[in-house]
Amino acid sequence: MKVNRIGGGSAVTRALLAGVLCMAGWVPASAAALPPGFAETQVAAGMTNVTAMSIAPDGRIFVSQQTGQLRLIKAGVLQAAPALTLTVDATNERGLLGTAFDPNFPASPYIYIYYTVPNPSPDPTVPNKGAHNRISRFTVVGDTVDATSEVAIFDLPELGTAPIHNAGAMHFAPDGTLFISVGDNFNAPNSQNTAVPLGKLLRINKDGTIPADNPFVGQAGYHPAIWALGLRNPFTFDISPGTGRIFVNDVGDKLYDEINDIVAGGNYGWADTEGPHNDPRYLQPYVALPWSSQVCTVIGAAFYEPATPTFPAEYQGKYFYSDLCAAYIKVLDPATGQSTSFLTGAPTQMVDLDVAPNGDLYYLRRPGLEDLALERHSEHRHGSGQPEGDDRRHRHLRLPGERLPAADDRVVPERQPGAGPGQRPRGPQHVLARGLPR
Repeated sequence: MKVNRIGGGSAVTRALLAGVLCMAGWVPASAAALPPGFAETQVAAGMTNVTAMSIAPDGRIFVSQQTGQLRLIKAGVLQAAPALTLTVDATNERGLLGTAFDPNFPASPYIYIYYTVPNPSPDPTVPNKGAHNRISRFTVVGDTVDATSEVAIFDLPELGTAPIHNAGAMHFAPDGTLFISVGDNFNAPNSQNTAVPLGKLLRINKDGTIPADNPFVGQAGYHPAIWALGLRNPFTFDISPGTGRIFVNDVGDKLYDEINDIVAGGNYGWADTEGPHNDPRYLQPYVALPWSSQVCTVIGAAFYEPATPTFPAEYQGKYFYSDLCAAYIKVLDPATGQSTSFLTGAPTQMVDLDVAPNGDLYYLRRPGLEDLALERHSEHRHGSGQPEGDDRRHRHLRLPGERLPAADDRVVPERQPGAGPGQRPRGPQHVLARGLPR
């Protein structure tokens, strides 16, 4: 796993994070192509099973390893000991999945962590069942995180037997509330089941309470933490520090991935829709990305609005995103919905993007992911637990020899049709061409 930095403008180095941290001056074997004036440098390597990163206001980079270790990169050096080690269930897509610093850090010296709590009494006859995801607050003390300081602020429901579709990204909004992306737990009807927080974007206060102005507070049959619904596996998202606008990268089934422009109460259609559609009950994706074996998973999300911008002015306020398989980073103009290439020919397996306060862009890469097998298997799309008649297949990366998820025994009834708040068509929708960027 390595972290890379990409720089531009007068400071010719900014970064990307992808299991590899890179900075200017490093020439990757892939000969990645960047716009004139930019360069890429590797910042750190040697981490394993990375999932996400967060950059503190002082520039320190905290990288999550799926197996429970939070690694620290300080002044470009990976520290030998983890800043924190948690006991997690790291089966398949579970584990240590996301972090976010308190918006008042370091005056409020807290880091919020999304991780999978193991089942304390596992049943060997029902593998994977009984774990659940939790958001906890920890205190940062110097270059470590005090494990004894944990305050659990929000617990998600017990997971079924399928150990995938957890999502787990977290970001604070300008108003100080915490947004959390949660996958459907490989049980598609969860996304339209308004009583559960799965397949949703959630909004809570940083003490775990529910903001009074959440769109469904007080409505019968709605979980009060829901901000938006109809999502499948929203592994990454970001919030514009300046405007509060939220773009969510939702990994689709076999048709499209989506970048969704989030509105309060918005319903983005999964599992009734995937990509562009004509269903007036649901919002359109802002950008639809056709799936192929070369463009397989939209991942990485970063608005470029640092405290000290160093990229040229045309990048200010733009949204950077990447793909697990396509070896690119693209730039989305929030005003037009149009994407342009920024980096091509990079190593694949990027899993996260972030912008440092000094204007550097980092990508996190997970080397070794190329050893994963790309699997297809049916996902529950109806209350019966049966796949849809067109036999769409689920995209899932698994480690060699790892068992596929069993059918989830916690099937919830599919929500009855009918428009709710935010269930309105929204445009424009922008469909990008299938295949590698040209």
